[in-house]
Amino acid sequence: MSNLDNFFTWETLLTYGGCIAGTVLVTEWLKHVFAKVPTQIVSFVVAVLILFVGHLATGTMVWADAPLYLVNAVAVSLAANGGFDALKRTFIKKGDVDELVIDNDQNNGGVYLNLTKEPENFKDGEVVSFKVKKVDVSSQE
Repeated sequence: MSNLDNFFTWETLLTYGGCIAGTVLVTEWLKHVFAKVPTQIVSFVVAVLILFVGHLATGTMVWADAPLYLVNAVAVSLAANGGFDALKRTFIKKGDVDELVIDNDQNNGGVYLNLTKEPENFKDGEVVSFKVKKVDVSSQE
């Protein structure tokens, strides 16, 4: 039997690192299915399920410890959310940000939102809110 046959086992999923990894993977897979539910809630539910099902599958379920499983799920969920956000911040280039562009050209003047970062997350007709920062362009020329 190769090591990849045992990549995830119930025993590894019941470790802190294994449960975080499983929670990140399953949450990323499910967050688009439950798009209207905050991702943090999805990851908490996933962590709870992994912990409870893992203990049931390994025969180590102790119902008196169920409150501890919930506390552990909070710790796992927070770590999974924070870890994924840190990875996103690390690998997103500084130039990959959304920006509001105001074109001062009299012939083509207009205002548009340049969605360079994850434009696939926006739907046609969706209302997008953003903050406007006034910049003095005359001093930049």
